[in-house]
Amino acid sequence: MYERGKVGAKVTAGAAAITSDELLDLRALLKPAYRSNANLCFNRKTESYLRKLKDGQSNYLWQPSYQMGVPDTLIGQRTAIFEDMPDIATGAISVVLADIRSTYLIVDRVGMSVLEDPYSSFPQRLWKIRRRVGGGIQNFDSIKYLKQA
Repeated sequence: MYERGKVGAKVTAGAAAITSDELLDLRALLKPAYRSNANLCFNRKTESYLRKLKDGQSNYLWQPSYQMGVPDTLIGQRTAIFEDMPDIATGAISVVLADIRSTYLIVDRVGMSVLEDPYSSFPQRLWKIRRRVGGGIQNFDSIKYLKQA
């Protein structure tokens, strides 16, 4: 379902660094209709790096939340930790800005097939159950990513 070149990318200047300007450029790539529900997604190691970014007056850009259930923000966007995302490295997609609900579609087939194994006997009866589930990107406008150079 993914088509190369459909999801917009912002390539950073360096392979081992992300600047606040690049995050702002990434935010500008996302259409305004999707920004209110979008999350900045990255792993814990990238989070550690991003927490240390400062503006011109040496103020941290990261805004921690002090209320339970309210996510931290960075450049005005909510943040989310995705452990499977890559670390900051050459050629890696280390930060994603996306309205996940608008981006990804999960297709769940209504039916389920159940097959009883005719060779097993009581009390250890075997069953084979199969269900078809799939998914993919349905809206390429609601996801943008930051790729290292």
